[in-house]
Amino acid sequence: MSGPARQWYHQLPKKVKKSWTELMEQFRVQYCGKGVSMASRYYHATQRPDETPLDYLYRLSVAGLRANIPYANGTTEEKREHVEHFIRTLSSQEADLASRFTLMEVADSVVLEKKLRARQRGLVHQKKTLFGSNKFRAGRDRFEAMLSHESAEAASPSG
Repeated sequence: MSGPARQWYHQLPKKVKKSWTELMEQFRVQYCGKGVSMASRYYHATQRPDETPLDYLYRLSVAGLRANIPYANGTTEEKREHVEHFIRTLSSQEADLASRFTLMEVADSVVLEKKLRARQRGLVHQKKTLFGSNKFRAGRDRFEAMLSHESAEAASPSG
C-alpha cells in the first residue's frame, strides 16, 4: 500500500485495523461517500477540471434527483434555483459562460441543457473550421503518402 491509502490506513485505530468488518466500514465512509447525504453531495458539487459544462449539468442533475431536489417538476422558483446553483458552482475557467447565463436568466435545466448543447456543437464546429475535419485530414494524409510513394518510385532506377 502506498500514498494516500497508506496514510489513511496508518491513522486508523488498532481496533479498526484488526477487524475486517470495521475496516470495510471505515473504507466505505472514507472512499465511497457512505454517511454523506445525497443533499450534501448536491449542494457541495463543483465542476471538475476535466468536465465540460454539459457533463457537469448531467452529473449535478443526477445528484439532484437522488437528493429529491424538485428541479424538474417543481415550481418555477425551484427550477431557477437549480440553474443558479449550476452557475454558481461552475469552475473558474467557465466564468464568462456563468456570467452569460446569469444575464440570460435561464429559467430551467431543460433550456440550460439546450443552450449548453448548442454551445458544445459550436465549439466542435469551430475546431473543425480552425484545424480541418478529421475526415479531410485523413484523406489528405493518404493523398500525400500516395504522392510521396509515386515520387519515390519515379526517382528509383528501374532495371
